[in-house]
Amino acid sequence: MAKVQSKRNFVGSYGFVYQTLGEKLVYVERDIKQFALFGMTAEKVAEIKALHEAFRNILTDKELVGLQINATQTKNDTRNDVIAIIRGLYTRAGLAFGKKSAQYKGLGDKNVAQMNDINLYTAAQIVMRFTVENKTELQSTGITDDIIADYTAKIEQFRETVYNSKDAPANRDMATQNRVAKANELYTTLTDVCSIGRTIWKNEGDRAKANDYKIAYKPPKRKKKVSVPAQPATETPDTTQKPAPEQNELNVDTKNA
Repeated sequence: MAKVQSKRNFVGSYGFVYQTLGEKLVYVERDIKQFALFGMTAEKVAEIKALHEAFRNILTDKELVGLQINATQTKNDTRNDVIAIIRGLYTRAGLAFGKKSAQYKGLGDKNVAQMNDINLYTAAQIVMRFTVENKTELQSTGITDDIIADYTAKIEQFRETVYNSKDAPANRDMATQNRVAKANELYTTLTDVCSIGRTIWKNEGDRAKANDYKIAYKPPKRKKKVSVPAQPATETPDTTQKPAPEQNELNVDTKNA
């Protein structure tokens, strides 16, 4: 199913909507008696202010990207830990049983660095199961219950970071959709508030207060491109050497020659 993208129903930035609504709420509180005639009571204004404040706490897309990058980095770090754990246990198995033994060969592919995350987690589980079952034989290689517990915890942490890194893009999409929806709600509230305010003070003939409820969005100015005038073509001096003239072309007195 195709993902449905929410669209903003306003022009301008999120910050513009947030800041403008905050400014208008100051005027609403000033004119609360007049607004109450339109059902905009103090309780309703308090709800709007709570909505306004909650929007400030919604993560921006830059923050969401940062979380996504962090999730991937955390996964990669724990992946490296798990690779080191598996390699160490392979070495211990080789020391305890010999690299030609069935026990060692039964551990599977040793090229763990080339495995994808799911296969690496599966390989880690196999090696840990082998370690627990052969704990007595592996004690001579330094295996203890504490080491087994530590390795098991790190492998499970790796599993969680894999899921977190895979969920991060979807979480970012959902958070972005939520931010758009909340911003649209703020903008609708903003236009409602301004509509009421302008109606009140137009009816009262107070142009200055009516203007307090104008929504004045000025798009950012774009920098003009500075065009560099074309330089006029300059004549290149002819630096080629001319061939020497024939003797009869020289200024020679042939009579005395």
